[in-house]
Amino acid sequence: MLSYAAMCALSTRQQSILNRVIETHIETMLPVGSKAITAIFQELYRGSYSSATIRNEMMILEGQGYLTHPHTSAGRIPTDRGYRYYVDQTLEDTRSKPNNDLIPEESLGGLMPASVFFADRISQILSQLTKQISVMLAPAPDANAQASGSEYQLFFSGASYVLDQPEFRNARKIKALIEFLEEKRQFTDWMVECQSENKVCITIGAENKPRALHDLAMISMPVLMGDRVGIIAVLGPKRMRYPNSIQRLGYMKSVIEEIWDKKKREFLKYE
Repeated sequence: MLSYAAMCALSTRQQSILNRVIETHIETMLPVGSKAITAIFQELYRGSYSSATIRNEMMILEGQGYLTHPHTSAGRIPTDRGYRYYVDQTLEDTRSKPNNDLIPEESLGGLMPASVFFADRISQILSQLTKQISVMLAPAPDANAQASGSEYQLFFSGASYVLDQPEFRNARKIKALIEFLEEKRQFTDWMVECQSENKVCITIGAENKPRALHDLAMISMPVLMGDRVGIIAVLGPKRMRYPNSIQRLGYMKSVIEEIWDKKKREFLKYE
């Protein structure tokens, strides 16, 4: 991943402008011009920055590698570096605030938490909640692990959500992504590597080692499943709504861990 320490320090004004560019691009999917940012600041803060000031600051942000523009006359879009700064500086509080009223536990249909049906259902629900590709990396039963040579079983759902995005109108990108998702061992190895520190991990664009994920961002977090650890994640465009995805991942983590904890209490009760 990009090192925050290696990035240029931004002034409060530059950071504010960068945040507005990123959030506007996330909502509109379009390059963002200085006029649009000026209008936003006029509405929010009664014109705290002049149009000339914003235009100049956007040029500086582009020179420092936080913004780029796809065409000579177009507005700017965030780079991987810009998204990384945004994520590191603005989302710290989001990670500990899961929304716990999204779906009832009953929607899992009383499935045994150690079953493949449970893991598959988790991936389906998570993709519906986030409108992204969702991934469930569940610890494999010992027999399956010996047969496959992997400690995990990988389940994913919701590829159609990403393929509907304008970033993936290129047939070669679609082919590369589908092939990567189907090559489960490579995908599994990358998720395990991302979770080496056992915490929320966000990788953006080229921070993802697999080339097939260079147009995507991945958010993953560990989940305690009995006495073993699994991983849940979402994959989506770099302009995904990061706070929304992090909150829903945190919610799903709490649901999974509560179900496993309940199962453990029942086991101890009848032991």
